[in-house]
Amino acid sequence: MREAVVENEFVKAVRNAGGVAYKLTSQTTNGLPDRLVLFFPAKTVFVELKAPGKVLRPLQRKRRYQLQKLGFPVLCIDRVSQIRPAIRAILDWIPGKPFPEGIGAAIPEIDISDLPTIPGSTMSLADMDDFGETLEPIAPPESAAFFDLDGCGERELIAIEPFHGKELNIYKLIGGKYEQVYTYPSPAEFLHAIWVGEFSGKPVVICGARRLNKELFMVTYENGGYVTNIIDEGVGSANVCVFYSGERPYILSADHGRGDIALYSED
Repeated sequence: MREAVVENEFVKAVRNAGGVAYKLTSQTTNGLPDRLVLFFPAKTVFVELKAPGKVLRPLQRKRRYQLQKLGFPVLCIDRVSQIRPAIRAILDWIPGKPFPEGIGAAIPEIDISDLPTIPGSTMSLADMDDFGETLEPIAPPESAAFFDLDGCGERELIAIEPFHGKELNIYKLIGGKYEQVYTYPSPAEFLHAIWVGEFSGKPVVICGARRLNKELFMVTYENGGYVTNIIDEGVGSANVCVFYSGERPYILSADHGRGDIALYSED
């Protein structure tokens, strides 16, 4: 199971329980947990979401140590089955009191003596009083999105796999688990740009490849199946979006292969 699936189910469960799970990002500090979870009254918990069996990196464990030192619980969840017990524990927890142990996935304790120096820097992760910027090379996440492409009311999971990989796959929630229902049928390399939304009133996925055929293509759902249409070839799209001028939709593509910007209409 992918991390994106666990995170999506967690966010929905928090919302259904009356709380919010904000995506936590920082322009100055790496290693912070994925989600800031808030429940009334003043219950604040940080949660890191992982794929099953994945563990916190050293910098993430350092941030956990720092946040716990300030009195905030920090959890790791790597399975859907851990979500409901975690939310129940948060709802039952009284801020200022110890948070119950054994909730979520096990987190290895941090061993300060083993923490490395940041490459190219005199800073060490062992500086536990450093709450500011700590630059750590982080593998970027796989490109993925949730979107109701087939119009059934349940969002599919659309993913480039692996990161900058050769496959665009679509997964549908069937019987409580995500099953693959589509894969891009042509050979591709370095899939990069991905956009989901409506184009001319129709749900679409638009994706581009940077290598091999360097195609820009669109996936729709028609007559009970997923349909692939090539928009252009030899372009090597690095980024793509859709915008409207009046009621007319356009696809805007930053074409790495041609070194220019292309504009496509529905004609």
